[in-house]
Amino acid sequence: MTVSRFEAHTAKVVYLYLLRGTKRTLLIDSGLSGTPDDVLLPGLAAERLEPQQLTDCVITHADCDHCGGDAALRLTCPQLHLHAPVGDCALIEQPERLMRQRYEAYEARHGVGYDLETKTWIAQTAGQATPVDSVLKAGDILDLGGVTLEVMALPGHTAGHLGLHHVEEGTLYVGDALLGHGEYALDGTLHAPPSYVTVSGYLDTIERVRALRPERLMFAHREVVEGSSVLPFLDECTRWVHEVEAAVRPSVQRPGGATLRELMEEHATRFGTFNAPIDLMYALAAHLDALVAQGLARVAPDVQAPGRPERFQWVQ
Repeated sequence: MTVSRFEAHTAKVVYLYLLRGTKRTLLIDSGLSGTPDDVLLPGLAAERLEPQQLTDCVITHADCDHCGGDAALRLTCPQLHLHAPVGDCALIEQPERLMRQRYEAYEARHGVGYDLETKTWIAQTAGQATPVDSVLKAGDILDLGGVTLEVMALPGHTAGHLGLHHVEEGTLYVGDALLGHGEYALDGTLHAPPSYVTVSGYLDTIERVRALRPERLMFAHREVVEGSSVLPFLDECTRWVHEVEAAVRPSVQRPGGATLRELMEEHATRFGTFNAPIDLMYALAAHLDALVAQGLARVAPDVQAPGRPERFQWVQ
């Protein structure tokens, strides 16, 4: 198998992988709306490939820097077959729904979200509505000709996040499914904290990958982790989750409880100094929801009114 890696730059690097078998050529993720023209087509030319030779693109999950290039890629690659995970498919196909259900997900409940400038950038880079050709689920097999990839469910970062496992080489392409203690910007500073929408999903993904014992992990936003570094990296992922849990519980247990915004202000620098601290909303909200699901906390009934942020209180 031949593997090529293309780099797209925003505030952080975005790695897109090209896998070539004897029958099919597959791209992992399409990047932002401008990535196909700015990065992928020049990259294909450098690899001496014509656009019509790109037969498949697998979108790992619903985020604008992973599926925003779908429409542009389909226009330039006429043979392309676009695949998406079953759990994220609707958001990948419909950018307006992606904005509403992912990037604006905490505005109504918590009064927390991105500023107008950021949302305008997201809308511009998420591309146009584009239907996929097939949905993928755990256990599906992609045969590229001499290269067999198994689809793995790796939820947490999003509900439907998938990974691709090249069994023979022991390589797992994980996208954003595992994030260590954060994503780094191009200048080496911490860009954003690990984000996940369900605690149980993210922890299950860590343990699923641990049980798989891959030789190497290939990411969308960081360099490869391989060999003896894999298990310590997975430990780092788990440790970060437990650190957030240890911060959230006492805040909810105090008299009056806490809102998501209060947690974000209280713990703004506890886990590191990030260029995009707003992204703490994902993990902190996930832990609040997990406490409610476990029966340990509740949403205070006296503040459940339109326009008021939810306040979480410990169940005595």
